[in-house]
Amino acid sequence: MKLILGTAQFGSNYGIKQDGQPSLPEIDRILKTARRAGITKVDTAPAYSNTVDFDQFKVITKTPYNLQDCYALLQHDPNGDIEEIAGFKILGFTKKIGISVYTPEQLERVIDQIDIVQIPLNLADNRFMPYLPELRRRGIEIHARSAFLQGALLIGAYGLPQCKVADCLGFVLAQDVDGVVVGVNTAEQLQELIKVKPNNLKGFGITDDRVRPDKWGEL
Repeated sequence: MKLILGTAQFGSNYGIKQDGQPSLPEIDRILKTARRAGITKVDTAPAYSNTVDFDQFKVITKTPYNLQDCYALLQHDPNGDIEEIAGFKILGFTKKIGISVYTPEQLERVIDQIDIVQIPLNLADNRFMPYLPELRRRGIEIHARSAFLQGALLIGAYGLPQCKVADCLGFVLAQDVDGVVVGVNTAEQLQELIKVKPNNLKGFGITDDRVRPDKWGEL
């Protein structure tokens, strides 16, 4: 199962549509649905401000770190220093260290220092596709995020093409990545995503700032 459960929605109104946060009972339903489907990893961060217990999953978290054991620790600042978190791996608090990036340049800067990376990848944003073979060669675990570009692809925001859920997620599932981070507000939404199969659609290859959420405020 390539899906990784993203948890940004659990602690904030995440994405363009601002659908609100699921209730604690609904979060419990989502987690149970994930476990039944064979999803073994969750992606979280202190910045998401949720207090959910993920002890039945492998936890991928980000800096700043609260010294609890986790599967992977990512530098949340794409321009941050990997050396700042290297000690957590040495001390056994995490199995892998890496970074969450927005640009290929940020990846190139740290590619010799990481065990795992989180990259944006979707029908519109194909900038990291040429790097996948090299990441695979180096044995770096590859997690793709932004399959729906924070919902922008589902509603055609910022002049982007409007796409179906199955097309967006199926495209990313078909790529040579180890996991695809997806966030949901209901267990039913997760069940819908679990049914999606990889597809061979061709990406649009848009390269401007419409594919970078960190730049949307400047558009």
